Amino acid sequence: MAFRKPSKELSVTEILSFSFGLYIAKFDVMFVPFLFISVFNTFVTNFLWRLTPVFEMPRNVTEEFFLQFFNYLATIFPLIVAIIVINWIMTTIANGIVVKLSSEALEGKTMSVKIGLNSVLSNLLTLLTASLIVSILTVFGLFFFVIPGIIVATMFSLTVQVVMIERLGVLASLYRSRKLVANRWLKVFIILSIIMLLTVMANIIGQAISNSVTSFNTTMALVIEGVVSSLVLPIQPITLTLLYYSLRTREKPSYQLLPPQLIVPHRKQPYPYSQLPTFFQPKFCYKCGVRLPSDAVFCPQCGVRVRTE
Repeated sequence: MAFRKPSKELSVTEILSFSFGLYIAKFDVMFVPFLFISVFNTFVTNFLWRLTPVFEMPRNVTEEFFLQFFNYLATIFPLIVAIIVINWIMTTIANGIVVKLSSEALEGKTMSVKIGLNSVLSNLLTLLTASLIVSILTVFGLFFFVIPGIIVATMFSLTVQVVMIERLGVLASLYRSRKLVANRWLKVFIILSIIMLLTVMANIIGQAISNSVTSFNTTMALVIEGVVSSLVLPIQPITLTLLYYSLRTREKPSYQLLPPQLIVPHRKQPYPYSQLPTFFQPKFCYKCGVRLPSDAVFCPQCGVRVRTE
C-alpha cells in the first residue's frame, strides 16, 4: 500500500484509519524507538528507585518524626526529578523520531531510524524547550478549572510536527501549531481524546500482565508493562503527523504566499516567479535575508514560506 500525504482535508475516521494502516505497514521501524526508550526508562527508573532509602513509620508521631520525614523528602526529591527529566527527554526524542519517520513515509522518501535520530538531535534543544513550555502551560491550565489546560493541549498539539518538519523556532512553532488548529478545535480534540483513551487502555493491560509475573521477577514485570504500553505510543506521533498534513491542505497554495518576483542569489536580474521550477529551493529568505537550510520550507528567522511544493 502506497502512503502519501493527503491532497485534501481528511475526516477523523480517515485520519485514524490511515494512521493505523501506516503504523502496521511500518511497524518494524515505528516501534523500535519507543521499544528501546521504554526498556531504557524502565531500567533507569528501577535503578534510581533502588537508591531511595526506606522510610519506616514510627509508632508515635513526634517532632523527631517530622524531622526525619522532611529529611527523607529532601533525599528522594532529586531522584524523583531525575526520573521525570530522563523519561521526558527520552520520550521527546522517541516522538520526534517517529514524527520524522512518518513525514518521510508521507513524502515518499526513504525511512530509517538513523535519519530520524539525526534530525531529532539537530533540533533537540528546540523540541525540549517547546515541549516544556506546552507541558507547563497545560499543567497550569488543568490546575485552573481544567478547561484552559485542554485548550492549551489542543492548541499546541502539532508543535513537535512543526519543529521536525518545518524546522521553525520555539515561538514560531507554537504560533504555527495554533494557526493550523484554528477552526478545527473539535476535530483535534476528538483525535487527542481517542489517542489518550488507547494509551490508558494499553497501560491498564500492561499493568494487568505485569502484576501476574510480579511474584517471579519485579524487573521483568516492569519491562513487560513498558513494552505493552509502548505498543500504542507510536500511534500519537503518527496520527498527529497525518493530522498536520491534513490541516495544511486548507492553506493557500504556496505560490500565493510568494511575491510575484523572487530574487535569485548571484543573478543580476530578477527571476520571474512564473519561470521558477516546481521545487525551487532558495538559499536566502526573500523577506529577512537570512541564509536558509538546504531543505527549509519556512524561514527559521521570520517564519515565512520560502519553498514551493
